[in-house]
Amino acid sequence: MFLMMISFLLVGLAAGDESWYKLSYQGTREACLNEVVDTSHCPDAFPVFPEAAVANPTCSLAIVGAGTGGLYMGMRLVDEGIVAAADVCIFDATERVGGRAYSLRYSGLNLVVDAGAYRTWPEFTPVTHALITEYLGLNASCYDPGESPCEKFVITDPATGHNLGFTAYIESMADRLISAGARWYPWYYLNKITPANGTLALEFANDATATVRSPTSGVAGGGLVLNVPQRPLLEIFRASAGTLNLGLPVFEAAHAVQTAIATKVYLYYETAWWLELGLTSGSFQLEGDASNMVLNGRYHDGDTICVAGECSGFLLAAYVNDYAGQLSQYFRRFQRERPEPVTIISDSTIEGQMFLEHAHDRITEYHIYENVSPSYAVFTAQQLLTTSGPPAFAVVATWNIATLGSGGGWHGWTDETLVDAMPGILSEDYGIHVVNEAYSKVQSWAEGSLEVADATLASAYGIPRYWDVPVADVPLHLAQTAAVECAGEDEDPDGTTAGTATTDDAGAGATVDDELLCFLGDATVELATDGTTTIKLRDVVAGLEIATGFGTGVVRRVLEHRVGAEVEVVVVDTVAGEVVGTPTHPVFVGGEWREIAETLRNGHFGGGDGVRVETRYVDAFYNLEVEGAGNAYLLNGALIASGLGDNVDLNLQFPRQKIWKDRAAKAAA
Repeated sequence: MFLMMISFLLVGLAAGDESWYKLSYQGTREACLNEVVDTSHCPDAFPVFPEAAVANPTCSLAIVGAGTGGLYMGMRLVDEGIVAAADVCIFDATERVGGRAYSLRYSGLNLVVDAGAYRTWPEFTPVTHALITEYLGLNASCYDPGESPCEKFVITDPATGHNLGFTAYIESMADRLISAGARWYPWYYLNKITPANGTLALEFANDATATVRSPTSGVAGGGLVLNVPQRPLLEIFRASAGTLNLGLPVFEAAHAVQTAIATKVYLYYETAWWLELGLTSGSFQLEGDASNMVLNGRYHDGDTICVAGECSGFLLAAYVNDYAGQLSQYFRRFQRERPEPVTIISDSTIEGQMFLEHAHDRITEYHIYENVSPSYAVFTAQQLLTTSGPPAFAVVATWNIATLGSGGGWHGWTDETLVDAMPGILSEDYGIHVVNEAYSKVQSWAEGSLEVADATLASAYGIPRYWDVPVADVPLHLAQTAAVECAGEDEDPDGTTAGTATTDDAGAGATVDDELLCFLGDATVELATDGTTTIKLRDVVAGLEIATGFGTGVVRRVLEHRVGAEVEVVVVDTVAGEVVGTPTHPVFVGGEWREIAETLRNGHFGGGDGVRVETRYVDAFYNLEVEGAGNAYLLNGALIASGLGDNVDLNLQFPRQKIWKDRAAKAAA
């Protein structure tokens, strides 16, 4: 999820004038008002906090980046009496607090869009949930009404139950600090840090400066908190390499992660047709490309409101991410400016109408033609979608490498040997603390930033953890270091290798493209020894001789794809139990290789309750590269799955999946 942005650095623009900065970044409401005729499509202004009067302050504690981890550290230090609120300065590169939590409020519609971070999941984010509900006293309600018991939560108004926006808890921390006397400095880009006589001199892009009393000068509670993501942090380090005497270890630690490119698309319908179809929970997917909008949505995510039985609201139509930005390619042309995280696309413009009609056509295509197991009457859906017409406007959030203050949606590790290197690497010498999700053990969640903040409070300031909840002691997720698909795409797609399994991760809290995945590890694989001995798919190792359904094969490679998210899967019931896999993996049915979803759609499985599409939480999927008869593996003694792994030569020689058939055709053309 999108947390703790702030402090992006632009070079070569005129300093001393805030207007230079707004040439490329105006803020969501201002940009919308400048372009959209129907102003009801524009969100409210972000909450405004009183700005400090002194432009070049002296502070005991400076927080650069008004996101979760930085504001939490400031709040705890003030609450513990370590530093006075009046000695705290909060700087941000933008006009707002929240970082990659980005709540857009539509007071005229009584609706909220969380264009960035959006929920807690106590099983994985216990500190975040406790901070919101216990420390700050905010109300939380179930994110998905289809869950029982509820596992994931959003922040709501206790009186009405209405969504307040996930940024509410960050705004609450800012309000506590600023109301107590902390000084707030929006539109402050940090360019450079220079140590001098026990202080740190901060230079900002608007020609302002600040002096920070470092703990090295003996000031209790002093220090500099860099609550910024990787890309802006690297800019600060590059400009400060000489003044801070930064060596190779610092830059190696800084480069140990990479950023994910993420896009969320919400469509506003004046008639919430999905609710009329009873679609209040679950997800839907439809592959896309540069010409066709990808769908990866959830019925329960978007905010809706019903008055006198008439419902309207936002449908989350797409939530996609990868490390190369391929899944976001359709949306790039419609983005206002790359530094803007959000673009409002309205039906009041010709281009907007084009986008919205296409989006509606894709929604219709899925619900009428592509949904292999609808819970609704297709004829009714067609009537409702025709009557409703295209959405009035869309909120498109694209978190890319140029997004102001973030440089992406979240981060993934590329070198886990450096997991503990970054947060305290400058603490002892300079009192500079790197506190963010990027260099944490729970990447892609605010949880990571909070856990780093708690560890820093303990090590640098002697403040014990406030929470009696378990925290991660090893990285929960590892980044893929190359873009891979379930059938494989890269010559050398290795992620982080453990034994014979290659781990590729979509990031906790992320939505994943099913091309990255394959089957749950509970399915069994039959060994070739006697025809009766089986082993769990997750326990298979390279070198095993297995049954392929065509004879005997040898496992050459085991691929483990970490997910940590809810995804759409196809479930096939067999005598030996369920086989659960991603819709695009090829299986051998009816004498030929077909993708599972196609097989189900065309009735090759025979229909019935034994084969169905569901949305499930998945921790990891597994796939095999098999040498030998059929290049396949037999699951639960019933389903023959393609065993080409991510071997490019094999997949081009024996194209079974649509992506490889297309690629082979192009190669032959």
